[in-house]
Amino acid sequence: IIITEATAVCKDGRLAPFQLGIWSDDHIPGMLKISSIVKSSGAISLLQLHHAGLMSPGTVCEFPKGPSVNEQNPKSKALAAKEIEEIKDAFVGAAVRAKKAGYDGVELHGAHGYLLNQFASSFFNRREDEYGGSLEKNLKLTFEIIAGIMAECGHDFIIGYRLGAN
Repeated sequence: IIITEATAVCKDGRLAPFQLGIWSDDHIPGMLKISSIVKSSGAISLLQLHHAGLMSPGTVCEFPKGPSVNEQNPKSKALAAKEIEEIKDAFVGAAVRAKKAGYDGVELHGAHGYLLNQFASSFFNRREDEYGGSLEKNLKLTFEIIAGIMAECGHDFIIGYRLGAN
């Protein structure tokens, strides 16, 4: 299995201006070149889906957003419920594009303090709504993304999850 590195699902969720992206159908032709080369070697090809959340730098977005405000960054903001829905849709849409680009599946990047890891961690996630307050609620966004990908891409499309435990 070969996994193409962290690929941003939203333009404002990148780690750097030059990071790979899959937020637009315009990215499909380039990703198809990568997946085709990997598959021609006999390997399974996965695309790692990523959103930096609170770790998005000022060169990418002025106000990084995550589950809660980052006390270390006065410009950070907590995501509103509507924005969480948009990010969920962005992950699912990115998986659909990955499938169109010839990938056998995706790996959700839920480690290293990025957005899905921020939601999973009580250190970052201090929400008191349906997306925070218990481990089950902290993981709700991830479970919703997985369900959405399965609904759109089918049960034969691989979904991996890179888990960060902090």
